[in-house]
Amino acid sequence: MPVSFVTVSWVAFVRVSVATTVTPGIAAPVWSVIVPRIVPRVACALATAAEMCSGLSVLEHLDPKHYRLIMRSLHMAYHYQAKRAAIATCAPNAEVIRTTVVEPLARTEAVDHVSTVQVHDSEGKHLATGTITWQVKGWGSVRTKV
Repeated sequence: MPVSFVTVSWVAFVRVSVATTVTPGIAAPVWSVIVPRIVPRVACALATAAEMCSGLSVLEHLDPKHYRLIMRSLHMAYHYQAKRAAIATCAPNAEVIRTTVVEPLARTEAVDHVSTVQVHDSEGKHLATGTITWQVKGWGSVRTKV
């Protein structure tokens, strides 16, 4: 099955973190409750799903025997808290990878490829957007040998 047909799906049940601050001597508010919009474990799961989906979708068009792929950066923009199963989607086409990665590698040692991943819940709500930058090199340009 082509990797582009693979989706990452998960369901997480987590407790919500609550911080209570008491402020004696201040009339209003005497106390406040801060509930984070995004539970840290859920945020990490969304980032992991975005990274995995992005990497697999790039590798679908590159032969790992010839190219090394290392994540240079991962940026997540969170839009809504995940409360249902989430699906990460990234679909670069072969032409984009050929013109932005393979052809430039014929002239240079390394290329940065940026891919965008959309993460939606099972009802279609846009939960997060991941922007992942991959450094791609031919194995012949890798200095550290195993």
